Amino acid sequence: MITLTQFHYFLVVADEQNFTKAAKRLYISQQSLSMHIQSIEKELNTKLFLRTIPLKLTESGRVFQEYARSIMFSYREMCRHINDMSNRQNGIYRFGISHTRGELILPQILPVLQKEFPSVSFRVTEGTYEELQKKLIQGTVDLIIEQLPFSDDRIMGIPLCEDQICMLVSRGFLDEHFGKDADTVLAKLYDTGCILPEIADCPFLLNNTGNSIRAKIETILLSEKIDPECKIATDNMNALLNLCSSDCGIAFYPKFFLNTTGQDRTPSNVYTIPLKYEVANYTLGIGYRKDSYRSKISSRIGELVKQYSET
Repeated sequence: MITLTQFHYFLVVADEQNFTKAAKRLYISQQSLSMHIQSIEKELNTKLFLRTIPLKLTESGRVFQEYARSIMFSYREMCRHINDMSNRQNGIYRFGISHTRGELILPQILPVLQKEFPSVSFRVTEGTYEELQKKLIQGTVDLIIEQLPFSDDRIMGIPLCEDQICMLVSRGFLDEHFGKDADTVLAKLYDTGCILPEIADCPFLLNNTGNSIRAKIETILLSEKIDPECKIATDNMNALLNLCSSDCGIAFYPKFFLNTTGQDRTPSNVYTIPLKYEVANYTLGIGYRKDSYRSKISSRIGELVKQYSET
């Protein structure tokens, strides 16, 4: 009989594609881990891995992976539901969030969660919009905090707060590129809230391709028939803000990232211009699988994020 522990061990090996790394992650010996995998293969009378470097799943291994994910997901959901019924929350809760949002939100909500659910261990996974959705569907996280709507229709989105993308440009950058016309250009940017032809040839600071903010900005640039000079691309939002402040280019930033707990993080030499395009407005929310049980912890995370966004 294959045990839940063995299902878990298999999934970690499949994720790491390496027995040594998987054993370290599971805090067991490589020999013990290999024996567990061999035990599964013996019971099923099939090979689950090709012993290559890195390890690769066989066709049987890919089928087993899908069932193992489903079994472990159902087991966690059952435990969570029963724990809620008995008001005895424990175990591990996993949620996903982008790096920059995590920097802002986690210090606000995790201390509260630890106090209210002292027997629960929280695990945070960082990733992009697409990566987090994939992890949620795979069952490696229980909830994600991201922009709505989600592209995968297996995910239920619960709206928490509204946000807007702003264009950021520094005083020094304007003076360098527009000279005596800098104030005129700035006033026109504020008045229109648009990416104007006047700045079409300026260097831009953008998120990496695949980032949800980058996708929105690309949609706007396409509508304006602008092919931007992407001077620097990174998913580090703090780096983009600092580079903009250093006169390196024009950046784009959600208001949510600029205002935390009532404090404006915008550098004093940087102008914040709200974009007036429809696509620049979006909703931040939580997402969970439609076939999952929405636990008390999930609901509480949503409440805390919403409270934080309203401060």
